Amino acid sequence: MEALYFGSSSEPLFGVYEPPVDFDRRQGVVMCIATGRHYYRLYRLFRALAHRFATAGAHVLRFDYIGTGNSGGEAREYGPEQWIDNVDSAIEELKAIAGLQTVCLVGLHCGALLAAHATRSRDDVERLVLWEPWEPHDGAAPVAQALSELGIPSADEVGVPTLAVASEPPDDVSGLAGFDIRERQGPVGTRDVWSGQLPLGAMEEIVHWTLDLE
Repeated sequence: MEALYFGSSSEPLFGVYEPPVDFDRRQGVVMCIATGRHYYRLYRLFRALAHRFATAGAHVLRFDYIGTGNSGGEAREYGPEQWIDNVDSAIEELKAIAGLQTVCLVGLHCGALLAAHATRSRDDVERLVLWEPWEPHDGAAPVAQALSELGIPSADEVGVPTLAVASEPPDDVSGLAGFDIRERQGPVGTRDVWSGQLPLGAMEEIVHWTLDLE
């Protein structure tokens, strides 16, 4: 595991790179976490998922968006459009570190929305996972309003194999039109994401689907 900064010197992004543990599948996974209070609530989960990917043979990069976590900048100065650019930077960084041509993206909550938007303009994303995808809605916070304006791209717009995993179907299914939505409930389901538990069953499914394991 290696902590690093990447991107521009004026707006450095903090990331953690995990190389494959025992063998190298020559696959890369860029992980896009949530923001705000969900960043802290879901940090342990994301770290555990990153290690599971590395154990399965993948090169993994998780990172903080500009203005959040350990990255540079003040939160009030940035928003979703800059964070989508950060996803692009993270993709390029992992490709350079590991010598890869393509990567997979895994986004959690609003990170799923950011990953989907980044995928639209790229041809080097193999697969996309939308885990507990954030449902756009109007909110008092400027960031929530900005995310609502972005919306969620349709499956046709994204254009790559995509798995959407949710603890319950979204109220507005048109918001995830065309995606394969897997509902997972019970003690190993994704409901545990919000209760602070590690949803091991969902994590294994995500790893196996993303890396196309037997």
